[in-house]
Amino acid sequence: MKLKKPRAPVHVIDKLRDLHSKAAFERASFGLDTVVVRERDSMTADEFCKERTRTYRQAWLLPQIDSLIAWAEGR
Repeated sequence: MKLKKPRAPVHVIDKLRDLHSKAAFERASFGLDTVVVRERDSMTADEFCKERTRTYRQAWLLPQIDSLIAWAEGR
């Protein structure tokens, strides 16, 4: 299948891809120490934040950004 002509300029598509990366927490680091989640269970603050927001990001945020990228690219 041949791709259609992009609907958005390349710099806009690049910004959407960067937004997707940030929303996926691919390079996220919060610079905090280990947090205690339960009495004997601890994890890094990065792991805690990523896990607590995973469902929201995967179920709603990332698909919306993917849809915008596909539209902008002409798919």
